Amino acid sequence: MVESSLILNLNEPNRLADTGWIKPGVALWDWRNHGGKADDGFVYGINTESYIRYIDFAHQNGLPYLIIAAEWYGPERDDKSDPIKYEHDVDIPRITDYAKQKGVGVWLYINDRALKNFDMDRTFSQYRKWGIKGIKHGFLGGGNQTKNAFSVKVLEKCAEYQLMYVLHEANKPTGLTRTYPNFISSEYVNSMLDAANRVPATPSELAVFPVVHSLSGPVDRSCGLFGLDEAIGREKVHKQIPSTVVSQAAQCLVFPSGILTLPDMPDAYNRKMDLFEFIKQLPMTYDETKVLEMKIGDYITMARRTGDTWLVAALADESGRALELNLDFLEPGVTYDVTLYEDDANADYQFPGGWNRKDAAKKKVPFKPVETKRELYQIRKQTVKKGDVISARIAPGGGHCMWIRPAK
Repeated sequence: MVESSLILNLNEPNRLADTGWIKPGVALWDWRNHGGKADDGFVYGINTESYIRYIDFAHQNGLPYLIIAAEWYGPERDDKSDPIKYEHDVDIPRITDYAKQKGVGVWLYINDRALKNFDMDRTFSQYRKWGIKGIKHGFLGGGNQTKNAFSVKVLEKCAEYQLMYVLHEANKPTGLTRTYPNFISSEYVNSMLDAANRVPATPSELAVFPVVHSLSGPVDRSCGLFGLDEAIGREKVHKQIPSTVVSQAAQCLVFPSGILTLPDMPDAYNRKMDLFEFIKQLPMTYDETKVLEMKIGDYITMARRTGDTWLVAALADESGRALELNLDFLEPGVTYDVTLYEDDANADYQFPGGWNRKDAAKKKVPFKPVETKRELYQIRKQTVKKGDVISARIAPGGGHCMWIRPAK
C-alpha cells in the first residue's frame, strides 16, 4: 500500500508546461523557535536578524530553503493585515536579497484571510519581485467543498506565478500533486507540534500514519526536533514530544513531503551535527521506495533510493525492538559504506510530568526543561554488501537511520 502510486495516478496528468522551477528540499522554519536562546545568547524571534541566522545555517549546510511563518505581515486574526506589508522588525527585501546571495530560497506563510481579502495577483506579483519560492497557505480550517475549491484556486494561481505551495490545514490529500506538481505538501496529519490542546502522536501512531495519511499524497509533520529537552521553554512549543532524537531524524524520511519543514533552531542542529548529517542527505524526492518491514501500529522500516544511494529509516512503538535488517535490496557485487545513526543503549522516549505545558502550570509545578534519555544516540560506520544483516537496538519510542552509498 505504501509503495503503490495507484491513488496518485488516478488523478489527471500534469497540467503545467514548465516544471523546472519546482524543486523539493529541506527547509528551516522559524515558528517553533520564538524565544529560543542561541548558544551565544541571541534570542530568536520574528525579526530580520533571526532570518539572517537561518539563512547562514542553510547556506553552510546545503539546505535549499527557509520558511518564514505567521505574523511577519501583521496579526493573524486581523482582516486588515496586508500580505505584502512586512511588519515587526522584518525587512523582506533585505532578507530575500541576502538569501539570493547565499543560494537559499525563501518561502512565506500567508493565511486564508489575506488571500481572500487582498487581490491574489497583486500579492503574488510582489512575491515574484521579491524572489519568493513558495507559500504556506494556512488558516483554512479544512473540510468543506467551498474551502477545498478555494485552496485549489490558490494552487492554480501559484502555478501562474511559479510559486510552490504547501497546504497548511487539514484538507484531505487526493493525489492532486500529480496534476499540479507545485503542490509540494499538506498538513493532513497530526503534526508534531500543532495546537496545544492536541495530544502528541504516540510512537505507536507513527507506525499507523504511513498506511492512512501517506497513501494519496505528501504530508507535512514538521518533524526533526533535536532539542527535545529544552524546546519546551519556547513560546510556540506547547507540549513534550514522546520520541528519541534518532526517531526524529528517521521520521524525516518515513513521512513523504516535497518540503521537509524542520522545526528546530540552527543551534540545536549544530550541537548534534553528526546526527544532522542524515537529514542533510535527504533530497525529498526519490527514485525508488521500499517498505522493508512493517507491522501496523508496532514498527516500520523504509528504504528510499536516490541515484546509487540508499537512505533507510526505522521507527518502533513504545516497546522498542531488536532490528535485524537484511540488506538484500542492495546491488550485487558492490561494496557500500554505511553510516548508522542509532539510539544509545540507554535511550528512551519517556519524560517526567505531563505532556502539556499549560497542564503543568495549572498544577503550579515549576516548568523548566528537564534532562531525559530522549537525546541519547550513537553513530557507527562499517562496510556492507547485498545480503548482509544489520543488527541494532531501537529504543522504546525510538528510531534507526542508515546512509548507504557505494564505497569510495
